Amino acid sequence: MRPYLRPVLELRAGPGYRPGLLNVACSAALLNPQILLNLRTISFVEINFARHTRIHAAIFLALTALTSVTELLLSDCVFYDLKHILSLICSFPQLSTLSLDRISYEWTHRQPALPYPLALGSAGVMKSRLSVLYINSLSNTPRASIEVAQWLADGPTGASLTSLIIPHHVQHSDKLYRLFGPSVKHLKTPLGHLSSHAGYLCLWR
Repeated sequence: MRPYLRPVLELRAGPGYRPGLLNVACSAALLNPQILLNLRTISFVEINFARHTRIHAAIFLALTALTSVTELLLSDCVFYDLKHILSLICSFPQLSTLSLDRISYEWTHRQPALPYPLALGSAGVMKSRLSVLYINSLSNTPRASIEVAQWLADGPTGASLTSLIIPHHVQHSDKLYRLFGPSVKHLKTPLGHLSSHAGYLCLWR
């Protein structure tokens, strides 16, 4: 099986209810940098990490070894809170592109099976240095996307981000614009009243 995995460029998990998707037995052997030599992108689609799918500490550890991964795509995923999301983002040391597509929080009585790998009081944690950030937040639950963007802006990404993409229908986009400054060379965002016609302003410097 290993020879067939070497050319893999993207690993996609989801969509759907898969309670055993990221358990140690089925995943630890696969998440091997000696096998996935050319892996560049990891996508999580329609996974509820708060209720249905647990990420065990061993999986977080395995992800940190995947230094070839530069792109993380999160689409319709649900987390406990900000630290839960950041634990996943911080697992990829060479991350340069992050897509946050309708991520959200879900309060639950169930607590994480294991402590967050991201230490509380994250001052000593190496923050991501992104060059591309895509944010498409839910109109009724924008909190998760805004909090992640704020955390990124307060770290190295605040000076390294070159492309900011905010698609049609995103509310509270003004809060996102104010987070990132002069390093952004490519801004793709709806043009006010033209947004109903998918009009976009793209700036290059």
